[in-house]
Amino acid sequence: MKDTILAVLAFVSVLGAQYPPSTNARSLQGRRISSTAPNNIEVLAYLSATGQWTPTGLGAGGLDLITGASTLTTTSVIPRVSAAGVLGPSKLVCTGSPVTCTLYDDTAVTGSTRLVVRAGAADPTTAPLGAELVTNGAFTTDLSGWTVGANWGWNAGTALHTAGSVETLAQNISVTNATTYQVEFKISGRTAGGVTVTIGAVTLICYPWDSSFTENGTWQRTLVASGTGSQALTFTPTLAFDGALDDVTVKAITGPIPSLLEWRNAANAVVIEARGDAALSNSAMGLSALQYNTTGFYNSAQGVRALYSNTTGNDNSAQGVEAGYTETPANANVSGSQNVWIGYQSGPGVVTQLDNSIGVGYRSHPMASNHAVFGNSSITLTTLYGRVEMGTEAKWANGVEGTCDATNRGRVVMVQGGVGVADTYRICSKDAADAYAWRSLQ
Repeated sequence: MKDTILAVLAFVSVLGAQYPPSTNARSLQGRRISSTAPNNIEVLAYLSATGQWTPTGLGAGGLDLITGASTLTTTSVIPRVSAAGVLGPSKLVCTGSPVTCTLYDDTAVTGSTRLVVRAGAADPTTAPLGAELVTNGAFTTDLSGWTVGANWGWNAGTALHTAGSVETLAQNISVTNATTYQVEFKISGRTAGGVTVTIGAVTLICYPWDSSFTENGTWQRTLVASGTGSQALTFTPTLAFDGALDDVTVKAITGPIPSLLEWRNAANAVVIEARGDAALSNSAMGLSALQYNTTGFYNSAQGVRALYSNTTGNDNSAQGVEAGYTETPANANVSGSQNVWIGYQSGPGVVTQLDNSIGVGYRSHPMASNHAVFGNSSITLTTLYGRVEMGTEAKWANGVEGTCDATNRGRVVMVQGGVGVADTYRICSKDAADAYAWRSLQ
């Protein structure tokens, strides 16, 4: 990582200056930039007197802050070249572990901050979480701290529910209105039924189409609290649920993920941020992009506030300013997965979290999971080249088109005819009496 910092700083020190190509390539052969040994780091310095790039060893007073140790805890003066070619000092300040290096415009650290690089073994990868709000969520020896309904009981470090009752397992926790909370729990041994989870009047969403958790495994979801004070965290089983709960935890998301790199303008305002990590395979480039992610993985966000509210959603691609966030924050993606949104403020057009949706274009808004939208209501002409095929979901072999209503308005379907019967094309439309019906196009 120290070599990476050197490479970045080398780029920064010559930004805005123009130099002729090296005329002493032979003298550079066999030389290398290194940070593995103390006081022998070599960089390339341009000497105007000779018109050549020259390898220069920097000892004390230069970049000797990198001495082979694992933590940088000092400062150093490095050269800075202006766009006019004037050489002046900058100061690099590196502190902490994991290390944060800040490049200032002057050695007195009173000028503008131009670059912040964070590095180290504990790189920030997820949004910070607050204190645990649940008491005895591990059920280590009993169900103390919980209000236990019929058919719930302690079993081998879990809260086991026996089928036959819909009474709840609940505990009051303290929440703050409009705060986002990450809820995590484990289901094991389940063969039938499921549970719903609520905090106060807010229901935790399992999938966009269902709020019931019906599979074994560790679940991580987020919700936004409605109201401040003591509210019940409640697990409500279906009559058939026969699984066990364990490792219940609720924590507030207390802030954004610190960026790994910040680039600032002369007014010290952040104009570019980069976030990413290897463990979750997320990457983000843009001011506040993907900054509240907690457990979501395989997400890619490029643009200011792209995937801004995503916390546990996976496999999303969002390119454009506020892509996946939209002009309506209540519709922003939080836990939806496998979505593609390309364009300014493209993303969900509904509060419901979506899976496998596509929105391409300025404020392009899919309205349901598995819904693709290209453009917006202002588009008057769409040109497609090549062969265009309708998928099998647009056909009803049994002659039933499905419900014709406002949602399906404008949908064209092909009804496949049987032996000796021609196929027909039908469209869902509204007549002057505002009645919806399928009408033949032939």
